[in-house]
Amino acid sequence: MMGLNVGNNKTLLVKKAEPPTEEEMAEQLGDTKLEGEIFKQVIDEKVSSCIVLKGCVQPRDDFSHEDYKEMEFDFKDEMARFGRVLRCHLPRPPKYGDPYLLRGFGKVYVRFASEEDATKAKTALFRRMLNEKPLDVQFYPLDKFLNNNFE
Repeated sequence: MMGLNVGNNKTLLVKKAEPPTEEEMAEQLGDTKLEGEIFKQVIDEKVSSCIVLKGCVQPRDDFSHEDYKEMEFDFKDEMARFGRVLRCHLPRPPKYGDPYLLRGFGKVYVRFASEEDATKAKTALFRRMLNEKPLDVQFYPLDKFLNNNFE
């Protein structure tokens, strides 16, 4: 288990996820050929100096601009354990309307100085838990990151 400091000096416990049972896997995958698609995605994944952590932030009415900035700094500090972080971005929800219409909402985008640092972070965060949910960490294309195309 390890702690992840995020916002207002709160520590979120991060622990390794237990592997799912066969029943849970069947329930998640259904009768589709999704399993093969997942493995194909992993095999075809292009290494990048950027990663995206999915499902890290849930919308709350009391999150201010400063709260998001603080979480951004907290994630940047945590990711710095794996290498030099050049930028960390946390898309903020719109002031009015559905936050889930904003592309990239709930995700944390991190750009490292090198592909090796990003790979180290992705490997270290594999099967880690955040807020009782497993982290989904994937490489993110550098060109999209540089063009602020967060999806």
